[in-house]
Amino acid sequence: MQNGQVSDLSGFWEGRYDYGNDWQSPVSFDVDLTQSGARLSGIISEPNTFDPEAGHMLTSVLAGQVNSALVSFTKTYVGEGYAQHSVTYEGVVSEKGQRIAGRWKIGGTSGNFEMSRLSGSKEQIKEAETELEFSGPNGRGNHEI
Repeated sequence: MQNGQVSDLSGFWEGRYDYGNDWQSPVSFDVDLTQSGARLSGIISEPNTFDPEAGHMLTSVLAGQVNSALVSFTKTYVGEGYAQHSVTYEGVVSEKGQRIAGRWKIGGTSGNFEMSRLSGSKEQIKEAETELEFSGPNGRGNHEI
């Protein structure tokens, strides 16, 4: 960071959010983040943990901003039904620009989140994600039979 400004946050990130309680498990997510000036945009993918009608994975659109080391964005789920809502996030970028941590909120519910920048080219990361998606435990895949 120079003069309080973080480096470009564009790239692939992996993260997780929690519900701030002991009875709901944390949820992992992947982000394809783009920064243009102070504006942030991107696509988030995460396992579906709350909407039985929405399929295995949920996709959301990220729109926000970065101001010095402070990041704020809204995650809006794409789709129909219960999964179609928005969540606000506010966090702080680490000094080296490799981690973002903070809080999320929707209505009266909130929790913590953290994201870490993945290293490697876009193609390498996509290839690794595809391998993980189809390998599953014991090489049998993640698909139900």
